[in-house]
Amino acid sequence: SAASDVYKRQPCPMKTEPETRKLFIATCDTRSGWKEFQAMKLWNVTGEYLRKDGIHMKNVCKGENWGRYGFLTKPLIYLNYIKSLMTLSDAPLTHIVLMDSDTFWSVGTAKKVWNKYDCARGNKNVVISTEMSCWVGRYCQQADLDRWYSNLKSVPSYSPFVNSGVVMGQLSSVAKMLEYVITNNQSYYTTYVKHKFDDQYAIADYGINIAPTEVALDYHQQISASASIHAVSYTHLTLPT
Repeated sequence: SAASDVYKRQPCPMKTEPETRKLFIATCDTRSGWKEFQAMKLWNVTGEYLRKDGIHMKNVCKGENWGRYGFLTKPLIYLNYIKSLMTLSDAPLTHIVLMDSDTFWSVGTAKKVWNKYDCARGNKNVVISTEMSCWVGRYCQQADLDRWYSNLKSVPSYSPFVNSGVVMGQLSSVAKMLEYVITNNQSYYTTYVKHKFDDQYAIADYGINIAPTEVALDYHQQISASASIHAVSYTHLTLPT
């Protein structure tokens, strides 16, 4: 159909020249012992080939506690980790992936990761994943759609909503985003269930309203894909007689 043709994406060609950039991958899970093993198993197993390909992967929240700063703990620890990487001699060429620990890898080489990143980012230095359902600390209400997603018809896919589960970009650019989120954290508290800071709420606003010229949204789910499960509408089924 004409609508589906609009959403088609041409695959990006793989680079032939050697890759000079360096990549670190971080996740944040504070559990320990067998709980950590269970929580991190999928991430660790599917990332094995990337580690063999020279990518450093780390759970930067191991042994930490959510008690003092709540959900602000994650961006604080991520920012400290990135600042430690920024002391490296090749920091300008170094990139970071921040991802949820319940995410699994479907690529087995660093080259493919770089290819998908470059394809998704265009000329921007940060890519944020998207999904097919709208969440900003709660399931979106009309006011949320009006604030962030008032022009959904212009989105080139069926995945228009920001998902902070995977972020990839240059160290300095991702650090800038986290610094903004931390400094302005009081603006990103939600009362859904309880009063708490929500990083997806903050990062969605940063990518869409605060720094859209610096952030690319991965509308075609090239660096990250989310499953979307919908109930079957029986009114559209033809039942046997």
